[in-house]
Amino acid sequence: MNDNEIPDIYKATIKPTPQGAKMEYTNYGAGCMVFAMALLLGASFFCLYIAAESSFFRALTGILIGTVGVLFFGPIAVKLVLSILGGRVLLEYDGEYLAGRKGVNVRASEIKHMLVGRHFRNLFVSEDLVVKTQDGRVHVFRLNNLLSIDAVMYFCDTYLTPKCGVSPERSKVA
Repeated sequence: MNDNEIPDIYKATIKPTPQGAKMEYTNYGAGCMVFAMALLLGASFFCLYIAAESSFFRALTGILIGTVGVLFFGPIAVKLVLSILGGRVLLEYDGEYLAGRKGVNVRASEIKHMLVGRHFRNLFVSEDLVVKTQDGRVHVFRLNNLLSIDAVMYFCDTYLTPKCGVSPERSKVA
């Protein structure tokens, strides 16, 4: 597949290789996610700071909001930063295997079902690529909202569907 066959909107994330393709996040997408997480985490810490110098009711409200914010956004921010530090490539297809991070490799000919978006294993925040194989195993490729779901759908349709005969399905979980 030639580079000029990929629509312009996906060229920044889908990089063709001689055997297949790989998906990389962009600096812009990573920067937006990091900025949003930093802003929300900072607001949570700010609520905790204000709580220390307020009346009882405002302090209690600030502590509740700040604690929930830190407990919710803290792990997400850590996961996001670790994902960015792990390298630019989130998905790679070499003509035979679909590879992700953490050593997840799935032979394309064994794919039985593909789901892109939120799923039963992670309903909370990020959208992922979930692949079910012929032997019933479920593999989750974490995307951490660094890649466009439309780009992942195009990647799967273009590179994986011809090999496995299965089109990806968009998650219906909102």
